[in-house]
Amino acid sequence: MDEKERYEKRQEFEHDLINRRLTWLLTSQTILFTALALVLREDTIDEKYRTAFFNTISYLGIFISLAIFFAICMGALAKYISYRDERKRDDKNKVRWGVRKLITIIALIPDVLMPLGFFIAWICFRRSTLF
Repeated sequence: MDEKERYEKRQEFEHDLINRRLTWLLTSQTILFTALALVLREDTIDEKYRTAFFNTISYLGIFISLAIFFAICMGALAKYISYRDERKRDDKNKVRWGVRKLITIIALIPDVLMPLGFFIAWICFRRSTLF
């Protein structure tokens, strides 16, 4: 395997990691929002336990959102550093980051913003007057 193939494999690997992290984010947030909805709907739970459960779920949502946000940022940074290193190595500078550099950057924006969206949603829940 030559250097160009290794570079492309590294890019593919980092992109796959970003995809996995987004999958973890969406799965975890779906479960947490569902649990929150069930607790908010349930009138038979003692208020003390309801509040404790709400706090636990919202803090967990905040933590997971931030953790995955940083992991996705690091994945994007790893992709860029790999690109930059390969560009230095390639004396003809024909190496590309994704299809086009600008398009790749724009395409990473939703990946980075999605965890922040969930983070903001959980902060809004925390600040709400529900509890």
